[in-house]
Amino acid sequence: MSRIKLRDSFKIIHELDTRSQNGKFDNPNIPESWTEAAGEDIVVGLMDTGCFPHKDFADSLIVNKTVYDTKDDETGHGTFQVGLIQEIAPKAKFVMVKTSSEKFLGDAGHFERATAIIKDSGVDIVCIPFEFNDDNYIVRRCVEEMRAQGIYIVCHYNDSDHKRGSKPAEYDECLSVGRYNTEWLRKIDHKHIFIDYMIPETELISTAKNNKYASAIGDHGGVAWTAGMVALILSKHKKLTTTSPVNSYPDLIEHLNKLTMNIYELRDMTHYGLIDVRRELIE
Repeated sequence: MSRIKLRDSFKIIHELDTRSQNGKFDNPNIPESWTEAAGEDIVVGLMDTGCFPHKDFADSLIVNKTVYDTKDDETGHGTFQVGLIQEIAPKAKFVMVKTSSEKFLGDAGHFERATAIIKDSGVDIVCIPFEFNDDNYIVRRCVEEMRAQGIYIVCHYNDSDHKRGSKPAEYDECLSVGRYNTEWLRKIDHKHIFIDYMIPETELISTAKNNKYASAIGDHGGVAWTAGMVALILSKHKKLTTTSPVNSYPDLIEHLNKLTMNIYELRDMTHYGLIDVRRELIE
């Protein structure tokens, strides 16, 4: 049976009473995008570990459901993700579907039920921070259904097991985001590139339970960062449909690549952002 595999690198380091802006969220293109759009009219869905209520997104979390048990976010991962996306696209709305947890790893059936909620909730983008341990026809069908409905799918790519791969991140219907890994980047087969973007592992600050905040480390930021940037792009181009529409993944990637960072800027960790894998392989 196909089982969900959670990324285990997420770890909360400190609980905080206040939130300071993430110093590494200094991609110069983000403030420029905010002058044109900040996520208006965009709904971001998350298949994650649930979400605690929080004052920062009390009016933005429009759906908070689960496919198998309580909505409590035992790991804090889902609550953290919503806060990260909101920092990039502050006017976006959110749909959370608890699909997995620290104690219970869901299967393709839970993914199918979560997909139904996502499709019925008017979602424009969905974040999938986990993977399945094999290729599964139910998962593939769900991904195809979401794309057929116009939903953009952002998935975490796990580079720790090259032989088994990472589903659904490897599907053509998904944008795949993995951790910045120079060793793995050198080993990529140029004829079979399944990962679109990389992002560095670093400490970030976001929302946590009890209306507090937390600093955490791991490669959890990649999917959230990408979803936030996609929300800005879609929001902006909904206003400019006659001049620069976004109707497909190639359209979206063309705009997203303009917001990526150069690999040399990331080496000293003075910036936080996406690395375009294909561009780096060419250069």
